[in-house]
Order: sequence, then C-alpha cells, then structure tokens
Amino acid sequence: LILKRTQCFGLLRENVMYLAACLAVVAAVWVGATQAACPVSMGCFPASGNIALGRMIHANSTCGDPAKDFTIPLSGTQLEDICNASDPAKSHPASLAIDNDTTTWWQSEEYTFLVTLQLDFGCLMSLESSTLTFRSFRPNRMILEKSSDNGATWIPYQYYAQSCDFAPTFDCEFENLTKGQLGSLPDDSIEAFCLEEYSTSNDPDEFGTVQFLAASRFGDNRFDDQTIKDHLMLTNLRVRFRQLDTQGDDSDGASSSPDILQKYFYGVTEWNVEGHCHCNGHAETCNTTTPAGKISCGCNCQHYTTGDHCEECLPLYNNKPYQTGTSTEENACEICECNGHSTSCVYNATKGHGVCQNCMDNTEGDMCESCIPNFFRDPLN
Repeated sequence: LILKRTQCFGLLRENVMYLAACLAVVAAVWVGATQAACPVSMGCFPASGNIALGRMIHANSTCGDPAKDFTIPLSGTQLEDICNASDPAKSHPASLAIDNDTTTWWQSEEYTFLVTLQLDFGCLMSLESSTLTFRSFRPNRMILEKSSDNGATWIPYQYYAQSCDFAPTFDCEFENLTKGQLGSLPDDSIEAFCLEEYSTSNDPDEFGTVQFLAASRFGDNRFDDQTIKDHLMLTNLRVRFRQLDTQGDDSDGASSSPDILQKYFYGVTEWNVEGHCHCNGHAETCNTTTPAGKISCGCNCQHYTTGDHCEECLPLYNNKPYQTGTSTEENACEICECNGHSTSCVYNATKGHGVCQNCMDNTEGDMCESCIPNFFRDPLN
C-alpha cells in the first residue's frame, strides 16, 4: 500500500488534484499506522479508577433546610451536631459523598425512608465495582440501579435487605426476589439477586459498607460475554434507599419523639465507583484526565478503530466485520487492499471482504484494481 515515489511525482506532473488524492490515501493508511499496538495479541482495557470523582451527583432529600439538630450514635457515646444548608461548615450536600474525604458526608433529611442518590457520568463508562461507605446505620433495604441511556430507563444491579424472604406491604419491589449469597453468585447471569450480608445492623462509627463487586463476580466474562459487557455499560448509577434501619425505635409510636427521629437518616461519607471509559476492548487508556482527577469519557483507540468508544473501524480498515476485543482475542480491524487508490472501504458480507469506495485515479473495481474505460496504466509506473 506504500505508493512509489515515482507514482506521486507522476501524479504531480499530470494534475495537482492527483497529488492531493495521493496524500489522502497515505493519510488514511497513516492514521492506522500511528496507533500503538496493545502489548499482547488480545483485547486491551484501560486501568480502573474512581469514575465518581468530578461527576454530577444529586439527591432528592438533603438535610439542612430548615436547619435541624441530628445525632450520630457512637460506641458508648454519641455525636450531636446541626445540619444547616446555609452554613458551608455545617451543610451535608450530595457532593460530599464523592469528594474523596472520609471526614465529610452527604446526609438525608431525618426519618425519610424513600430517598434516591444518583450519579451522572455524562457518557458511557464500564463498571467494575460500587462501594458505599456510611456515616449512619446501613439501610434496612436499598436497590442499586444503572442506566445506559442517560436516565431514560433503569435496570437493577442488586437488591439489599435485612431479610430477602420478607417483602413489606409498602414495598412490592422486594417481592419474589432470588436470594443470593455473597461470594457464590453466578458469573454468567445478570440477574439482580437480593443480598442480606450488607444490611445487618452496625454502629455508624464502624463506617459500614455496601458493595457491588462486578469484577470479582463476573471475572473475564465482563470482557468476553456481550450480554454482561452491555450490563456493565452505564451512563448513570443510582441507589434507591427504601427503608431505614431504626433499631426498632419506631415501634409502638416511639417515632414521635424528636430525640428518636434525629438519629435516623441516610449518611454516605464516600461513594467509590471503580470503572473506566468504555472502549470495547480496543484501548489501553482513556483520554487525559482533568486536573481534578476526573476520568475522561473518550478513549485512545487502538487496533485500527475510531470513535469516542472505539466502536467502529477506521475508514480504510473494514476488510472484515467490526468486533469488540476480548480477554483472549484482539479482534483488530483489517486494512482493505485498495492498491493506493481509495481512502475508505465497506465490508460486504456476501463477498466476504471490504469493497473500496470512490476509487480515485481513474480506477474501479472492489480493490480499485482496474482502469476505467479508455484509461490505461502508465507503463513507467
């Protein structure tokens, strides 16, 4: 595909436009040649990082408006303070759940059961894990959900409950769930199981966690199984808190006491979401991160691919169908043989190869291998 120097000079002698066409072909080949190869003959994937940093986060319930006292029960004592949205030193907005600081936290209004905390990534990302660290009692019930269409539709990743066998009358979403056991969930199913391990009671000073560990559950299937790959692709992630753990204090009308109410809320000190830009197995790195550490949406594509997510082949590299990279196969795009007379091709399933488009230099054919009528090859080139 490397054009002979005499051919380029010959084109220059005939017409400057031919030289432009020559350079366009060289550029089409060069774009692919400049892409770095992955170190091994397999798909390549960016290293994971905290994709929550620098993203948009919001909640439908946040304490502090109006300002109210609250209490955090600790082992042997308790922390008493005030939540005041108008005082930065005493406010607890949603942004504090992703500030990478365990001394701050987001806090919902007291004794409010149905609360949503949502992350918006602004683009497609691939999820590895989600870890919520609490500054309150862990919820009695909650649901972790994802969207891959910017919040238009939602799919559950996992259910969490103190008892998966019991569905309260006020929450039908916990009816007929399949109970799972941490560490033994199937790696070939995207079913959202109900787990009890993360909903056992704990003291707030223990900083209890609730996790969804996609990498350890699905293993290499998250690279190889298209259903699972699609399942872990997301634009938004949200947790819907469904029931507070009130330690039984709200039984027999005790919930009417202000001293009881101010102890129970959802408080998240850190929401760490491990993942990376979604590159379809064709990039080792995301684009440069911002100074704040925000992981970019775009990919530094390899394997002769292009697009924000390396989702298609370069114009001249469609000699076979596009495929995503896997843990064992690179599935790199393949250059078409256009004899230096085209800058793009389209795969033809019937013919089993790429067909060159818009042949230049008075050529024609699937590979621009023939002269058009009344034109002949220069015998000197």
